[in-house]
This record gives sequence, C-alpha cells and structure tokens, in this order.
Amino acid sequence: AQDIPADQRDMIDECVKIEEVECSQISSSSNPNSHLDQRATVSTSQDVVSSNHPWSVGSAGIARWSEDDVWYNAVVDSVDQASGDIQVTFTDYGNTAIVKSDNIVSTAQDIPTDQIHMVDECVEMSATKSSPSDAAQNQVVQKNETEVTISKNSSDAKTRSPSCCPHTVGETVVARWSEDKVWYNAVIDSIDDASSQAHVTFIDYGNSATVSVNKIVATANDIPADELEMVDECVQLPICLPLTSAPLASIKEEDVASSLGA
Repeated sequence: AQDIPADQRDMIDECVKIEEVECSQISSSSNPNSHLDQRATVSTSQDVVSSNHPWSVGSAGIARWSEDDVWYNAVVDSVDQASGDIQVTFTDYGNTAIVKSDNIVSTAQDIPTDQIHMVDECVEMSATKSSPSDAAQNQVVQKNETEVTISKNSSDAKTRSPSCCPHTVGETVVARWSEDKVWYNAVIDSIDDASSQAHVTFIDYGNSATVSVNKIVATANDIPADELEMVDECVQLPICLPLTSAPLASIKEEDVASSLGA
C-alpha cells in the first residue's frame, strides 16, 4: 500500500490496512524499528491464517472414522486447504480415509465428552479426562468390539482395517461371480473397504473379477441354502447334504425291482 499513488488513496479497498501503513510511513524517519514492527504484523497475520489449518503432513492425532463413528489413532497424509478435508491413515490398522477437520483432534482430551464411549481401545485415554467410570467404560468398549466386525485380538489385527469385510488378502474363499451367479473357488487379491468390494481370482479358471464382500464365503458350508444349485463343480460341497424325496424314491424302486428279479 505504500506504493499506491497519493491521489488514488480514496480508491483503496476497505480490507487494505491503510492506517497501519500510513503510521509506519510517518514514524519511519523517527523510529528505526518501524520496519521490524511492520514485519511482526505480517508474521502475525500469517500465523492467524495458518491456524485455520493446524494440521500438516505427518501430524499424529486421533480421527473419527465416518463408517462407524469410532475415534482411532491416525497420522495425516495430506491436507486439502480449499475444502478442509484431511486424508489420514489409521496407524493401528493401516487403512486410510478422508475426514473433516472437526473430526480429528490432537489428544484424547480433545474428544467430545459425549463420544468417549466411541473411542478405539488402542487410543490412550488421559487419566485426567472426565469420563464415565472405568467399569461402565469397559462395558461400552466391549460392546463396541462386538459391533465392529473386526477381531482386534486376531493375529492379523495390525494389517486388517476397521471394516465390514471379515476376509483378508491372500485368503482362499468361495466367491459368487456376478456374470452367471455361480459360486467358484477363489483367492482374494485385494480389498476396497470404502466400496465393500474385493478383487478375486477364480483359481480353477484363472480369470479375475471384482465382487461384493457379501458374496464371499469362507467355505461351501456358508453358501446360502437356496443357492446350492448354483455352485461350480470344482467347489467341494459338504458331504452331509439333505437328500430330496425324489432320489430316495428312486433308490427304493431299484431295490424293489432287484428283489422281484431275484
């Protein structure tokens, strides 16, 4: 603003700090520290702007996952300054998500009191944080662990994310191909928690496809009873399957015929 022509001072936007600049000009000749004061003002303004986005890449915090509204330990991967969205990685489980700036805090003390019961067990709670009694909190945490379908105590807990998919990459399963609705032997190549889909390879035929996680079962025993007729011949079905009345009747007729022939 110091370089704006004097005859155009009346055409300056109200957001320009004319008064501070003019005072600086008046006092600059008598005060050799005026330029230092001016720099301090600029630095303060920059601090105010940066405080709107306190998160930076690599910052550790506690973020709330929108899928289950639970607070997890997280680290910031990137910050969208325009939208305020923050991409984080949940450090205890390895998956990533985008959260709003009001859904990430620096410490457990900053988690809203009415959401204390929705904190992951891996988050270290502060002893000074006002919260329900330990007994009540433990009951709620145990209930939470039951509702979330991940087993935090399983051997692959560190590689599995808080997700609705009970399977893991590399696991051999039986998956239903959407093209023909038939269940085939398959192996899981990757899992997309956001879309609840998995990429699988049908091991008996070599082709790959993306299927919904609710169309994947661990064994043929888990295939819905009304879809057993849509199972590929390579899938080993349970030995003890209920027989229909028609095969039984046929067996009896053959026995009768044999007896008459004898």
